[in-house]
Amino acid sequence: PVERHSGQSEGQSYIEFFARREERNKAKLAAETPENRQKRLSRLQAAEKQHCPSAKKGARVYIWEKINDFWVRKLLQRNEVEDEWGDFAPSQRIFDPFKNEWDLCEPLDPHATVPCDDDD
Repeated sequence: PVERHSGQSEGQSYIEFFARREERNKAKLAAETPENRQKRLSRLQAAEKQHCPSAKKGARVYIWEKINDFWVRKLLQRNEVEDEWGDFAPSQRIFDPFKNEWDLCEPLDPHATVPCDDDD
């Protein structure tokens, strides 16, 4: 079963989830106010640096975990984010600037090389 309030529908694969979100975001873009556009673009610009979100505030982070051969989207607690973040390559992280949230999803690039910790 999927996690409540994760945004993932029952039986929905990660591929279907991201496709549905992309469609929703296109609709949001069409109706976006100038103020919301500026906020979204600021979040997107910050996210391009791929820095781990703060343990105190900022973007929510979801992790996709394989349970019985099915990928389930789960919200990470803020104190878990830093531990998990470095286990994913940039190609396995997706940022949604409309909802201000990250997805850590290994199957997006299963053969990715995870960069070494560089404490910057």
